[in-house]
Amino acid sequence: MRTLTYFIALAEELNYAKAALRLGVTQPAVTRQIQALEEELQVKLIDETQKKAHKRVVLTEEGVYFYHEALKLVEQQKESLEGLARLRDKKKTLQIGFMAYTPGEELKRLLKVFATALEEYDFKWKLFHEASSLIDALKRDEIHLAVHCTWAKVPDGWVEATIQKGNLRVLFPPSDPRFCSCEVSTLRGEKGIVVGGLGIKELQTVHEVGNFDQLEALVQAGAGIGIIPSFFSRQRGAVWMPEVPCRWAIWMSRAGHVFERINFNL
Repeated sequence: MRTLTYFIALAEELNYAKAALRLGVTQPAVTRQIQALEEELQVKLIDETQKKAHKRVVLTEEGVYFYHEALKLVEQQKESLEGLARLRDKKKTLQIGFMAYTPGEELKRLLKVFATALEEYDFKWKLFHEASSLIDALKRDEIHLAVHCTWAKVPDGWVEATIQKGNLRVLFPPSDPRFCSCEVSTLRGEKGIVVGGLGIKELQTVHEVGNFDQLEALVQAGAGIGIIPSFFSRQRGAVWMPEVPCRWAIWMSRAGHVFERINFNL
């Protein structure tokens, strides 16, 4: 592009000395650049006959044409550099999908974790009511991260950051004789209340609610027993089922290296 800049200056000044002054270089430097450009293009841009006879710079027909093309090329380069600068200065956006059952305090904590580790990103949070929709959105690249409770194996090629490990618990109303202990096998056919698809095959799901407060209210009303992950369980009567482990985790289909920068213990 420097050669084009020299040619444009000469084409506009029509004088080697003035072009050199404009560019802040010596006159021989301008001459060398013009000669190099003509050799590269294999065409004469300066009319040598006019130059020798009248000691002035006159563009050939090819020179006039190339002058206008050179202006376009320099302008395109300028626009490209400006575009790159805008992209460099613009923060990248990280789309994070999360389940509706995520407690507010946990959501606040995760936001702090991400903001601390990934300062160059802006974050957009998208709420999902069904785990299947969350995972589908991750597959389609509609989101970059999926925050959810799971006991499934992370799909091949994906990356998981496990925030917390625990187990599913069963929430009974205080009047239930199994209030203090139970085994999964004893729950077969029971009416179950689940949040976001977090159920077990032994239960007959009769209610699916949006959050754990709603689940607790229905359990207390005798509508059924509830399933709740241990790391979200604050209620009395939530009995631990060690044979049903689960994870509070984040899945990422691409660029999993961002997890290396995140401290989930904040």
